[in-house]
Amino acid sequence: MRLYSNHFFLLFLGGLAGGCAWLIHPVFVVLMWLPLLWVEKNFRENNSPQKFGRLKHYTSLFKRLYVFFFTWNTMAAFWLLVINTIGGIFALVAIPALMTLPVLLFHWLNIKLTFISRGLVFICCWLAYEFLQHHWELAWVWLTLGNSLASVHYLVQWYKYTGVLGGSLWILIASVLLFESWQQTKSRFAYVMVLSIWLLLPACFSIYLYVTHVEEGIETEIVVVQPDFDPYTEKAQEDPGYISIYHQNLRLAELAKSQTSENTDLVLFPESAISSSLDEEPLTSKNNWPLDFKQLIDSLEAFPKANILVGISTYTKVNELRKDEPTVIQSKSRKFFYRSYNSALFYQTDSVNQIYHKSILVPGGEMFPLLPLFKKILFFYDFKDITTPQKERVVFKRTDSISFAPLICYESTFGEYVGDYINKGATILCVMTNDAYWQGTPEPRQHLMIDRLRAIEYRRSIARASHHGHSGFINQKGDFEQLSATQVQVAVRGNLHANNMATFYLHHGDFIGRVALFLLCILLGARLIALDHKRVV
Repeated sequence: MRLYSNHFFLLFLGGLAGGCAWLIHPVFVVLMWLPLLWVEKNFRENNSPQKFGRLKHYTSLFKRLYVFFFTWNTMAAFWLLVINTIGGIFALVAIPALMTLPVLLFHWLNIKLTFISRGLVFICCWLAYEFLQHHWELAWVWLTLGNSLASVHYLVQWYKYTGVLGGSLWILIASVLLFESWQQTKSRFAYVMVLSIWLLLPACFSIYLYVTHVEEGIETEIVVVQPDFDPYTEKAQEDPGYISIYHQNLRLAELAKSQTSENTDLVLFPESAISSSLDEEPLTSKNNWPLDFKQLIDSLEAFPKANILVGISTYTKVNELRKDEPTVIQSKSRKFFYRSYNSALFYQTDSVNQIYHKSILVPGGEMFPLLPLFKKILFFYDFKDITTPQKERVVFKRTDSISFAPLICYESTFGEYVGDYINKGATILCVMTNDAYWQGTPEPRQHLMIDRLRAIEYRRSIARASHHGHSGFINQKGDFEQLSATQVQVAVRGNLHANNMATFYLHHGDFIGRVALFLLCILLGARLIALDHKRVV
């Protein structure tokens, strides 16, 4: 009973270390795996599936692992509870259960293996899991291990070759080596030496890349606007503190004009900067522009060179014959059917407005997983908050050398996905987010840290506009420039380099994840063949 209790306590400590890796310092991200690896090893050696029954064996292990992942997720991402308490509770309960699967698979494969084989299986299982998490509807990439190193970005400049999964690989190998150096008393010195080399060589190479990097590309002047609207009061019509859309746009315009100059190429506003939901059809013709939109555009007419990129909610009406399609919604007046979008609108003087619709939607907040299926099952439920994604990326072009990629909030956390914009010619990344919903929590800072990794992976400068903060610029090395504080109304002007060079990561994407998945499939095949052979014998 004491050992059983110790397992839970040790895994609780490991989960706390995982939370500390996101909240305090990334050094904890290596230490966090030691309790888990020890408990798995101890459990395997003292609890035979044949003796206690397979169901009881794996259920008992699942309970232990769940403590680890629940503690890690709750500590690092407790802010999920802020917007939607029920949805946040569901996420913090369901995600840890999902994260136990790669470790359970590792445990199942980990039968009579050598140290090297055990380490390889564990690493492949976890990397395959992280890779797959980037490619399905319920994607949760926030706690990808490589993201934890964003606060020491000068040590991971080699992400330009590997992407964020390279950081995950670095961490996992270091964790396995550290664990084995603790376990193997006879060869501990050798393991410590290998661990030291593994940690130091990539770090030294990264510092070299950081020191020698020179910003590439032509300069472009950009203004980012941070209006700091409170979504719970100033943007909520039912609240006494509500600010009318006219006065919201007035604040946006005054902040933009305070920094815009005759040399400004782009004025960047955050996600959902314009509060009203606008029909896309009138937006294509200046004569039919809605007043809410026209007010903001006209305020900057003194700067004809400046393009405008603004976050906006839009919709398109659809024929009633398409009412049964998954993302089609009926209006409150029940007079028409439409699709709703979280959009970015690009305005150029004397040009047709271009619109991009957010493609990676937040599960629960903007999209309902497996929507076609659940719409048939829950036919009585009103799926009123459905947002329609866009399949293709869009790049907004100013000149042949300057093109802007609109990354709306959650999209900027997906490394390989951002490469689609670069392949379409993007030379500047524009992150538009509304982190004001999580004010006072670590979420805005964590999101900012993840964004800097995209700059390193693609050597692209980033202009970042947030409702609440932080807004400013990130150079091609991931350094913050003119970064604003949170909860202030401000506009910032800066010069960024529009780079069109391609990195190794752009060409090859998350190849580490694909290799891990391939190796895992081979390991699974070998394990199944061995089991089949055992039955025959």
